[in-house]
Amino acid sequence: MTTGAESKMRRFLGKFGIYFVLILTSVIVVFPFYLTVLTAFKQPADARNFFLALPVKWSFDNFEQVLTRGGYWDALKNSAIITVIATFGTMAINTILAYFLGRNQHKKFFNFAYYFFIIGIFIPFQVVMIPLVILGKGLGMLNLQGLICMHIALSFPTNVFLMTGFVKGVPRDVDEAAMIDGCGPIRTFYQIIMPMMSPIIATTLVLTVLGVWNDFTLPLVVLQKDKTLPLFIYNYRTKYITNFNLAFAAYTLSMIPPMVVYLFCQKYIIKGLASGAVKG
Repeated sequence: MTTGAESKMRRFLGKFGIYFVLILTSVIVVFPFYLTVLTAFKQPADARNFFLALPVKWSFDNFEQVLTRGGYWDALKNSAIITVIATFGTMAINTILAYFLGRNQHKKFFNFAYYFFIIGIFIPFQVVMIPLVILGKGLGMLNLQGLICMHIALSFPTNVFLMTGFVKGVPRDVDEAAMIDGCGPIRTFYQIIMPMMSPIIATTLVLTVLGVWNDFTLPLVVLQKDKTLPLFIYNYRTKYITNFNLAFAAYTLSMIPPMVVYLFCQKYIIKGLASGAVKG
Protein backbone atom coordinates (compact mmCIF):
# COMPACT_ATOMS: atom_id res chain seq x y z
CA MET A 1 0.00 0.00 0.00
CA THR A 2 1.39 3.35 -1.03
CA THR A 3 1.83 5.90 1.73
CA GLY A 4 1.20 9.62 1.33
CA ALA A 5 4.93 10.39 1.42
CA GLU A 6 5.67 7.88 -1.33
CA SER A 7 2.85 9.29 -3.47
CA LYS A 8 4.19 12.82 -3.09
CA MET A 9 7.70 11.64 -3.93
CA ARG A 10 6.46 9.94 -7.12
CA ARG A 11 4.60 13.08 -8.21
CA PHE A 12 7.68 15.18 -7.47
CA LEU A 13 9.96 12.85 -9.47
CA GLY A 14 7.43 12.82 -12.33
CA LYS A 15 7.29 16.62 -12.50
CA PHE A 16 11.07 16.85 -12.11
CA GLY A 17 11.56 14.46 -15.04
CA ILE A 18 9.14 16.40 -17.24
CA TYR A 19 10.74 19.77 -16.48
CA PHE A 20 14.23 18.33 -16.89
CA VAL A 21 13.40 17.02 -20.37
CA LEU A 22 11.72 20.32 -21.34
CA ILE A 23 14.66 22.41 -20.13
CA LEU A 24 17.20 20.11 -21.80
CA THR A 25 15.27 20.19 -25.09
CA SER A 26 14.97 23.98 -24.93
CA VAL A 27 18.72 24.34 -24.41
CA ILE A 28 19.46 22.03 -27.35
CA VAL A 29 17.13 24.04 -29.59
CA VAL A 30 18.12 27.53 -28.42
CA PHE A 31 21.90 26.99 -28.20
CA PRO A 32 22.60 26.94 -32.00
CA PHE A 33 20.40 30.03 -32.46
CA TYR A 34 22.20 31.83 -29.62
CA LEU A 35 25.61 30.91 -31.02
CA THR A 36 24.65 32.02 -34.53
CA VAL A 37 23.36 35.45 -33.50
CA LEU A 38 26.23 35.98 -31.06
CA THR A 39 28.90 35.25 -33.66
CA ALA A 40 27.14 37.43 -36.24
CA PHE A 41 27.69 40.50 -34.07
CA LYS A 42 31.33 39.76 -33.27
CA GLN A 43 34.24 41.43 -34.96
CA PRO A 44 36.99 39.20 -36.43
CA ALA A 45 39.26 39.88 -33.44
CA ASP A 46 36.57 38.54 -31.07
CA ALA A 47 36.53 35.20 -32.86
CA ARG A 48 39.74 34.23 -31.06
CA ASN A 49 38.01 34.58 -27.68
CA PHE A 50 35.85 31.93 -26.02
CA PHE A 51 33.08 31.15 -28.51
CA LEU A 52 30.31 31.60 -25.91
CA ALA A 53 31.66 34.95 -24.70
CA LEU A 54 29.72 38.10 -25.53
CA PRO A 55 31.26 40.41 -28.16
CA VAL A 56 33.70 42.97 -26.81
CA LYS A 57 31.92 45.45 -29.06
CA TRP A 58 28.63 44.75 -30.77
CA SER A 59 29.06 45.50 -34.46
CA PHE A 60 26.87 45.49 -37.57
CA ASP A 61 29.90 45.40 -39.89
CA ASN A 62 29.38 41.72 -40.70
CA PHE A 63 25.83 42.35 -41.86
CA GLU A 64 26.95 45.34 -43.92
CA GLN A 65 29.62 43.27 -45.65
CA VAL A 66 27.17 40.47 -46.40
CA LEU A 67 24.56 42.85 -47.83
CA THR A 68 27.06 44.73 -49.97
CA ARG A 69 28.95 41.68 -51.20
CA GLY A 70 28.26 40.86 -54.83
CA GLY A 71 25.79 38.07 -55.36
CA TYR A 72 23.81 38.31 -52.12
CA TRP A 73 20.75 40.03 -53.55
CA ASP A 74 20.68 37.72 -56.58
CA ALA A 75 20.86 34.70 -54.29
CA LEU A 76 18.09 36.14 -52.10
CA LYS A 77 15.92 36.76 -55.17
CA ASN A 78 16.47 33.23 -56.45
CA SER A 79 15.66 31.68 -53.07
CA ALA A 80 12.53 33.80 -52.77
CA ILE A 81 11.30 32.92 -56.27
CA ILE A 82 11.97 29.21 -55.83
CA THR A 83 10.35 29.10 -52.38
CA VAL A 84 7.22 31.07 -53.32
CA ILE A 85 6.50 29.24 -56.58
CA ALA A 86 7.38 25.78 -55.21
CA THR A 87 5.23 26.34 -52.12
CA PHE A 88 2.28 27.64 -54.15
CA GLY A 89 2.53 24.74 -56.59
CA THR A 90 2.82 22.24 -53.76
CA MET A 91 -0.23 23.59 -51.94
CA ALA A 92 -2.32 23.83 -55.12
CA ILE A 93 -1.61 20.26 -56.20
CA ASN A 94 -1.35 18.41 -52.90
CA THR A 95 -4.52 19.78 -51.31
CA ILE A 96 -6.88 18.63 -54.05
CA LEU A 97 -4.91 15.40 -54.52
CA ALA A 98 -5.21 14.63 -50.81
CA TYR A 99 -8.96 15.32 -50.93
CA PHE A 100 -9.63 12.81 -53.72
CA LEU A 101 -7.29 10.23 -52.20
CA GLY A 102 -8.87 10.59 -48.78
CA ARG A 103 -12.42 10.33 -50.08
CA ASN A 104 -11.77 7.40 -52.46
CA GLN A 105 -9.21 5.30 -50.62
CA HIS A 106 -11.69 2.41 -50.48
CA LYS A 107 -11.15 2.06 -54.25
CA LYS A 108 -8.14 0.03 -55.36
CA PHE A 109 -6.69 2.61 -57.74
CA PHE A 110 -6.79 5.46 -55.22
CA ASN A 111 -5.51 3.20 -52.43
CA PHE A 112 -2.58 2.16 -54.63
CA ALA A 113 -1.91 5.80 -55.55
CA TYR A 114 -1.89 6.79 -51.88
CA TYR A 115 0.70 4.20 -50.91
CA PHE A 116 2.67 4.92 -54.08
CA PHE A 117 3.05 8.54 -52.97
CA ILE A 118 3.81 7.99 -49.28
CA ILE A 119 6.40 5.26 -49.93
CA GLY A 120 8.68 8.13 -50.92
CA ILE A 121 8.94 9.02 -47.22
CA PHE A 122 11.12 5.95 -46.70
CA ILE A 123 13.43 6.61 -49.67
CA PRO A 124 16.45 8.80 -48.76
CA PHE A 125 17.16 11.71 -51.07
CA GLN A 126 20.69 10.39 -51.68
CA VAL A 127 19.18 7.35 -53.40
CA VAL A 128 17.30 9.40 -56.00
CA MET A 129 19.76 12.30 -56.28
CA ILE A 130 21.90 10.97 -59.14
CA PRO A 131 18.95 9.60 -61.21
CA LEU A 132 17.18 12.93 -60.66
CA VAL A 133 20.14 14.91 -61.97
CA ILE A 134 20.54 12.60 -64.98
CA LEU A 135 16.83 12.95 -65.78
CA GLY A 136 16.97 16.72 -65.31
CA LYS A 137 19.97 16.99 -67.62
CA GLY A 138 18.22 14.95 -70.29
CA LEU A 139 15.14 17.19 -70.09
CA GLY A 140 17.15 20.42 -69.94
CA MET A 141 15.89 21.17 -66.41
CA LEU A 142 19.16 21.89 -64.60
CA ASN A 143 18.01 25.45 -63.90
CA LEU A 144 15.69 27.40 -61.61
CA GLN A 145 12.55 26.13 -63.35
CA GLY A 146 13.70 22.53 -63.08
CA LEU A 147 14.64 23.02 -59.43
CA ILE A 148 11.13 24.31 -58.67
CA CYS A 149 9.54 21.28 -60.35
CA MET A 150 11.81 18.92 -58.40
CA HIS A 151 10.94 20.58 -55.09
CA ILE A 152 7.23 20.20 -55.86
CA ALA A 153 7.66 16.53 -56.78
CA LEU A 154 9.79 15.73 -53.72
CA SER A 155 7.21 17.33 -51.40
CA PHE A 156 4.46 14.88 -52.38
CA PRO A 157 5.16 12.02 -49.91
CA THR A 158 5.07 13.97 -46.64
CA ASN A 159 2.36 16.43 -47.66
CA VAL A 160 0.07 13.80 -49.14
CA PHE A 161 0.46 11.70 -45.99
CA LEU A 162 -0.44 14.57 -43.65
CA MET A 163 -3.22 16.07 -45.76
CA THR A 164 -4.88 12.78 -46.63
CA GLY A 165 -4.93 11.81 -42.97
CA PHE A 166 -6.62 15.10 -42.16
CA VAL A 167 -9.21 14.72 -44.94
CA LYS A 168 -10.09 11.21 -43.78
CA GLY A 169 -10.94 12.72 -40.40
CA VAL A 170 -13.53 15.10 -41.92
CA PRO A 171 -16.99 13.43 -41.78
CA ARG A 172 -18.38 12.32 -45.13
CA ASP A 173 -21.70 13.85 -44.10
CA VAL A 174 -20.22 17.20 -45.10
CA ASP A 175 -19.81 16.00 -48.71
CA GLU A 176 -23.27 14.43 -48.76
CA ALA A 177 -24.87 17.64 -47.49
CA ALA A 178 -23.03 19.64 -50.15
CA MET A 179 -24.14 17.17 -52.84
CA ILE A 180 -27.78 17.58 -51.77
CA ASP A 181 -27.34 21.34 -52.16
CA GLY A 182 -26.15 20.81 -55.73
CA CYS A 183 -22.37 21.04 -55.26
CA GLY A 184 -20.06 18.90 -57.38
CA PRO A 185 -16.79 17.44 -56.04
CA ILE A 186 -14.67 20.41 -57.14
CA ARG A 187 -17.03 23.01 -55.69
CA THR A 188 -17.38 20.98 -52.49
CA PHE A 189 -13.62 20.91 -52.11
CA TYR A 190 -12.96 24.61 -52.71
CA GLN A 191 -15.94 26.05 -50.82
CA ILE A 192 -16.29 23.61 -47.93
CA ILE A 193 -13.43 21.15 -47.44
CA MET A 194 -10.50 23.44 -48.20
CA PRO A 195 -11.44 26.03 -45.51
CA MET A 196 -11.72 23.17 -43.03
CA MET A 197 -8.20 22.07 -44.02
CA SER A 198 -6.63 25.38 -43.00
CA PRO A 199 -4.70 23.89 -40.01
CA ILE A 200 -3.01 21.17 -42.07
CA ILE A 201 -2.48 23.55 -44.99
CA ALA A 202 -0.69 25.96 -42.67
CA THR A 203 1.41 23.12 -41.28
CA THR A 204 2.49 21.77 -44.66
CA LEU A 205 3.05 25.31 -45.91
CA VAL A 206 5.54 26.01 -43.12
CA LEU A 207 7.26 22.65 -43.59
CA THR A 208 7.52 23.27 -47.34
CA VAL A 209 8.85 26.81 -46.93
CA LEU A 210 11.49 25.66 -44.45
CA GLY A 211 12.47 22.69 -46.60
CA VAL A 212 12.81 24.68 -49.84
CA TRP A 213 14.36 27.81 -48.32
CA ASN A 214 17.04 25.94 -46.37
CA ASP A 215 17.79 23.24 -48.94
CA PHE A 216 21.43 23.00 -49.90
CA THR A 217 21.97 19.64 -51.60
CA LEU A 218 19.37 19.85 -54.39
CA PRO A 219 20.40 23.34 -55.62
CA LEU A 220 24.05 22.26 -55.38
CA VAL A 221 23.59 19.35 -57.79
CA VAL A 222 20.96 20.97 -60.04
CA LEU A 223 21.93 24.62 -60.51
CA GLN A 224 24.83 25.29 -62.84
CA LYS A 225 25.03 29.09 -62.82
CA ASP A 226 22.49 30.54 -60.40
CA LYS A 227 22.90 30.42 -56.63
CA THR A 228 20.48 30.26 -53.73
CA LEU A 229 21.18 31.64 -50.25
CA PRO A 230 22.58 28.37 -48.85
CA LEU A 231 24.98 28.16 -51.80
CA PHE A 232 25.93 31.82 -51.37
CA ILE A 233 26.69 31.27 -47.67
CA TYR A 234 28.77 28.22 -48.56
CA ASN A 235 31.13 30.55 -50.44
CA TYR A 236 32.40 31.85 -47.07
CA ARG A 237 34.12 28.51 -46.64
CA THR A 238 37.39 28.17 -48.53
CA LYS A 239 39.97 25.40 -48.68
CA TYR A 240 42.00 26.78 -45.80
CA ILE A 241 39.67 28.94 -43.69
CA THR A 242 36.02 29.69 -42.96
CA ASN A 243 34.96 33.28 -42.26
CA PHE A 244 32.60 32.47 -39.41
CA ASN A 245 31.67 36.10 -38.68
CA LEU A 246 30.32 36.74 -42.16
CA ALA A 247 28.87 33.25 -42.51
CA PHE A 248 26.90 33.52 -39.27
CA ALA A 249 25.71 37.01 -40.19
CA ALA A 250 24.38 35.55 -43.44
CA TYR A 251 22.78 32.69 -41.48
CA THR A 252 21.03 35.20 -39.23
CA LEU A 253 19.68 37.17 -42.20
CA SER A 254 18.49 33.99 -43.91
CA MET A 255 16.53 32.93 -40.81
CA ILE A 256 14.27 35.98 -40.87
CA PRO A 257 11.87 35.11 -43.76
CA PRO A 258 10.96 31.57 -42.56
CA MET A 259 10.59 32.86 -39.00
CA VAL A 260 8.09 35.45 -40.22
CA VAL A 261 6.11 32.73 -42.02
CA TYR A 262 6.17 30.57 -38.90
CA LEU A 263 4.95 33.39 -36.66
CA PHE A 264 1.93 33.95 -38.91
CA CYS A 265 1.06 30.23 -39.01
CA GLN A 266 2.14 29.01 -35.57
CA LYS A 267 -1.36 28.68 -34.09
CA TYR A 268 -2.27 26.13 -36.78
CA ILE A 269 0.90 24.05 -36.78
CA ILE A 270 0.50 21.79 -33.73
CA LYS A 271 -3.19 21.31 -34.43
CA GLY A 272 -2.53 20.44 -38.04
CA LEU A 273 0.30 18.03 -37.30
CA ALA A 274 -1.72 16.18 -34.67
CA SER A 275 -4.79 15.95 -36.91
CA GLY A 276 -2.92 14.92 -40.04
CA ALA A 277 -0.79 12.26 -38.40
CA VAL A 278 -3.45 10.69 -36.16
CA LYS A 279 -6.75 10.87 -38.00
CA GLY A 280 -7.76 8.18 -40.42
